[in-house]
Amino acid sequence: MIKVGTEPSVTASSVEKHLSEVVRGDRMDFSEENLKKFRDLDRLRKVYKLDEATKKPGSQGKKNRQSSSNDLTREVTDLLQDIPEMEAVVLGSMALKGW
Repeated sequence: MIKVGTEPSVTASSVEKHLSEVVRGDRMDFSEENLKKFRDLDRLRKVYKLDEATKKPGSQGKKNRQSSSNDLTREVTDLLQDIPEMEAVVLGSMALKGW
């Protein structure tokens, strides 16, 4: 949960106190490492139609690839290489929608 305060009376300590009273769970730092644990890349691909948006010209989609013993390794490598491009597409979409 992220809470954003726009009034001067809202301080980090008041937010922490309020959230600790109303939210059950463990406190986590807001960091890239923690966000990576909870992102659902398959869902993001589906919602933002990222397979079409990040497809490289002349490349075959997942469906047309021939299977081999290294498919999983290749898919993980491809996914890791696509993440910065996926982020750009999602942020661009959010900017266009005014989120």
